[in-house]
Amino acid sequence: MSNRKIEVVTPEIRNVLKAYATCPDPGKRGVIYRDDIDPILAKGERIPFELLDREPFQASNSLGTLAGNLVAQRTLATLVSMRPMLKDVLADFSDEVGHLGQQILTRVATMPTVENFGQPPSNAVTVDYPVTLSAHKQSYFSFTSAEFLATNRNLVEEHSEGLAVAMGNHLVDAVAALITDAFTSETIGAANTKDFSAVTTACAALNSLGVPDNGRSGWVNSAFAEALSNDEVMTEHIDSESESAYSRWKNVKGFRSITEFPALPGNGINLIGFFFHRHSLILATRVQLDPSQGLGVPYPGKIEIVKEPTTGLSVVNNLWIDPKDLSINARIMLVYGCARGLVGAGHKFVTS
Repeated sequence: MSNRKIEVVTPEIRNVLKAYATCPDPGKRGVIYRDDIDPILAKGERIPFELLDREPFQASNSLGTLAGNLVAQRTLATLVSMRPMLKDVLADFSDEVGHLGQQILTRVATMPTVENFGQPPSNAVTVDYPVTLSAHKQSYFSFTSAEFLATNRNLVEEHSEGLAVAMGNHLVDAVAALITDAFTSETIGAANTKDFSAVTTACAALNSLGVPDNGRSGWVNSAFAEALSNDEVMTEHIDSESESAYSRWKNVKGFRSITEFPALPGNGINLIGFFFHRHSLILATRVQLDPSQGLGVPYPGKIEIVKEPTTGLSVVNNLWIDPKDLSINARIMLVYGCARGLVGAGHKFVTS
């Protein structure tokens, strides 16, 4: 008797996928994915597209389009969780259209003042950080018709995790490149001598600079992280929920997180660690204009926005089928820029 697993597509799953594929709003479509589709994938189950193909399923023009969208959607859903360092910076994620070279303003509200009773209200105070959208990037993936219809492969998981890691690494690296001598507060010393006292040093430095005591994080290279791992005080703060091989600590001396960053660049200053408030580093992302709309010329494929509803991170998903081999091709594209914010809100560790 065969032990082959039998997968059944219930009417509920068909209805959910149809609702996702036909929803015109990327934000609402993201909510459908988060609430109804992602829990299925989180349990290690796969979407059996080949069985859907045998059903009267009219959710989209092609199942390839649906699969490509789900890959992009899951990429966004897992990107921040796989690279949580993106939570440490001031992230301005939006599905608004942006143009390469455009300068946008990322606005942050400051704390209001306390007045005597009866005084007129003070004006809201905000700080505008200019960010230039200097990069236009893509992540490209493709799968054949045979792969698409393979019954024993989780197509969405296979493609989305690799894309999430690649895109997450690229964005974090782009932000980290801004950690230079523009941040003047620093401590000099070897990475292998670091322990809990280094964290208290960073805390004291930020306190003396008047940096808010919330929204603080730290990034350290692998040598710095290894030294911290040998400190008994730091072991009490290890993030036990993290599945990453990289060291990560939580809630240490006012720092929400301290994360091992193996690719932390030296940036010409022998950088080994950086402790900072989130307003010191800024990452802004936008989506590009659909050229078929601007020119009024039909496109032999599909271009649409995919949005992660929790963070707001959005990309343009470009799907098409190669007429030669019928392979399904997709590009995830975004426009982004990075900038320094409050340069007085960061403390760096260097070796010399």
